[in-house]
Amino acid sequence: MRRTLGLEIELLLTDPVSGRLVDEADWILPVVNEESGAKRFVPEAGYDMVELNSKPSDSLATLDASVRADLAALEQAGGYTGVMTIPASSAEHHDHAKRGDKARYFLNPSVFGNGDALRGYELVNAYGSCAGTHLHISQEPGRVPEQHKLMTAIDPAGFVLLSASPFIHGQYLGPAARTSLIRNHIFKEAPSVIGQLQPYIKDLEDIAARSDEAHAHIKGIVGEHPEADEAYKKDNSSWGPLRVRDGIGTIEARNGDANLSSLVMAHAALYKGVMQYVFDQGRKAVVGNNTSLTTHPKTNPDLLVLPYFRGVQGLEQAGIKRGLESESVHDYISKIVGMAYEGLSEEERAYLQPYQIMLTGRQTLADVISDQFGRDFQMGDRISEVEARALMLQFSELYRQDLENPAATLELLEYGCEALPPLRVEQPITYVPMPSSMPIAPYQVRSPAPQSQPRAA
Repeated sequence: MRRTLGLEIELLLTDPVSGRLVDEADWILPVVNEESGAKRFVPEAGYDMVELNSKPSDSLATLDASVRADLAALEQAGGYTGVMTIPASSAEHHDHAKRGDKARYFLNPSVFGNGDALRGYELVNAYGSCAGTHLHISQEPGRVPEQHKLMTAIDPAGFVLLSASPFIHGQYLGPAARTSLIRNHIFKEAPSVIGQLQPYIKDLEDIAARSDEAHAHIKGIVGEHPEADEAYKKDNSSWGPLRVRDGIGTIEARNGDANLSSLVMAHAALYKGVMQYVFDQGRKAVVGNNTSLTTHPKTNPDLLVLPYFRGVQGLEQAGIKRGLESESVHDYISKIVGMAYEGLSEEERAYLQPYQIMLTGRQTLADVISDQFGRDFQMGDRISEVEARALMLQFSELYRQDLENPAATLELLEYGCEALPPLRVEQPITYVPMPSSMPIAPYQVRSPAPQSQPRAA
């Protein structure tokens, strides 16, 4: 089977000097699409974000080359327009200027707020800070329910390993901040079909029933009118980590952070490798009663037993709160990466190297970024506004470095925060809570931390 992969990568737009977010999408989009020669960049809900829709490919090398060429064109366009792009969620608070040219944009606050548009506006603003990576992978003919179960089971590996930063809106939200914000806060009170990882499906009718439930919930809030009909279809009425896109023949994994290109490609390799491990090597994935993945190489080598769903949920929450520090999460993800390695060709296994280094060192890029502060962050702790903007500038430097030299990212993951470029903190830091459109945890006055100093280059 020719299995294709495609990527959607969201990128924030910032000022290259201050690190502040800027609402310049309509300025840079025509420039980059002309520069690249293909209209692969599209607007997002806020004017401070654009999205790359890659060309689908059945080869990781071809996908990698295509994505890097498109991102290089975006960098070139940013040079022309004075805009810096960052594939990461916003570390600083920003009240996003929203688009009003599509019904979905002005109806979403009511949907996010379960009918309370004022509260929903705050949630939409928080969601708009979460830059993500969405991976489309071809549906397996005749085995879509099994593929959906498999992608449900490997969800913790997808979001833990691709976590880019532990800070959103100046708050520490754990080693998987974006997933924490989306699942444990933004969609916490919504019906689970709207924004959560769902139990294993039984059949195709299960998928259709969930789409119907989510669509009916939204239409019950926004009402029946042409604008709502255009804004919400049955295949886009959920913000959960998996969407079945029958119109384009894919299953969309929506659980990844936007991140450095090398790590995005590791994410694609992970999913491709696991799919090939099962579907191309004659295996069958079934749900069992264990809390982890199990195989029976002697008695039944063609069977992969997935953990029961509550076990996956436990790994999900442990991954959100502790990441690779959790023994159960580390062991579980190690098995998944091992399966992906076995499923890939010799040439494509190299794309998993960043994840292998993470598992050896038990730290993701998000861990490296938080470690440089030398503080024991607790959930809800805040960094200063100055530090938040410095993080944006630092991440931009990492992003450009990775585009030019992917080996530098491997070195960063191996050596940790000592290999980070210094934070460009150019004024005294004051520990004052940043304004937040959605308080996630009450700000607690803590004993003053030592003033951060830029590391020597």
